[in-house]
Amino acid sequence: MYNIGQNDNGGTKVIDQPTFNSIQPRTRFQLQTSRHGRMYYEVKQIGDADYPLAKHRNAVIPRADRLLFEQEVFMRPSARFKNRNRMSYCLNDQFTPLDALSAEGTVLLEGTPPFSLQLSIKNVGTSQVERTTVQVFDYVWKVDLPSYVFRSIGPHLVTIESVQDTLNCAPSVLDPLSNSIWVDVAETAAIVPFDRRIDYCVGETAQFQLEGTPPWNIGYRINGKAYSHEAKVSPFSLVQQQPGEFTVTSIAHQQKLCKATVADIHFTVHPLPSAQVGHGKRIYQDIHEGDQAEIVFTLIGEPPFTFTYQRSEPSTKKGGKPGKVLETHTVSRVMTNGYSVFSALE
Repeated sequence: MYNIGQNDNGGTKVIDQPTFNSIQPRTRFQLQTSRHGRMYYEVKQIGDADYPLAKHRNAVIPRADRLLFEQEVFMRPSARFKNRNRMSYCLNDQFTPLDALSAEGTVLLEGTPPFSLQLSIKNVGTSQVERTTVQVFDYVWKVDLPSYVFRSIGPHLVTIESVQDTLNCAPSVLDPLSNSIWVDVAETAAIVPFDRRIDYCVGETAQFQLEGTPPWNIGYRINGKAYSHEAKVSPFSLVQQQPGEFTVTSIAHQQKLCKATVADIHFTVHPLPSAQVGHGKRIYQDIHEGDQAEIVFTLIGEPPFTFTYQRSEPSTKKGGKPGKVLETHTVSRVMTNGYSVFSALE
């Protein structure tokens, strides 16, 4: 009779106490390999034809004199994905971790590192399969394959094909429910202006064609200040409400994934032109026959200007509407912000 023990929380736990018979002075008995860890085999009692164990149950070999030997059973290497959550990437992305804190794409390994892990990546749309082998030096690894780039959209199946550890034990049978995950690859979002104007006026509408899957998130800057806008349909229109420099900086879709940097959409928004007479003040001036009065127009905006002015009869009431229009003049190609006419010319 002998005891079979195993390390357990710092101590030794007896897991079995078998008895075997032999008619030879030498014998072999089966070692335990169903459990991994350090195993202990201790001969507790020996009986023979003259002293059978059945009649000498209390004849126990003193512990100091017992035959004891040890056995180390190594764990078979195994690998599985921590969860089966679908992963999302964008077209032309490298197959590298997107979020260091996420458990998606995490592989859990058992055995003795370092591990040799073989993976396959199947593009379901094209049926193309690519296999790769990586060396893993820890028990946890996030899929990190910078050499693999997603070249087409659609679902991809990532499968753990095999695993080996440093002891070269035969691997455990991989669980088909946890040895693969799906990766969805979406096209990269894009934004294209309807026209390539570089100048707009305040109040005008700029239109853009959006490519990808709605909703989109468009990032832009006005005079250096960042803004964002969510669009659910294409085309996307934006009314220019303030003068300055307008630049589209990014566009994303798929719940703000597949974000693309935009570097070639920018234009200048100009203020609406305006004009003042007499620097915006109401001026009354009497002139005598033969004299001249200068009328000064202040033009606000960017030259060249074209403006129209009218000469009317004075109002019969102070502060009232001008009287009958006497004449109308249009002046074109004024290259400065000021323009004068003299009453004598009228």
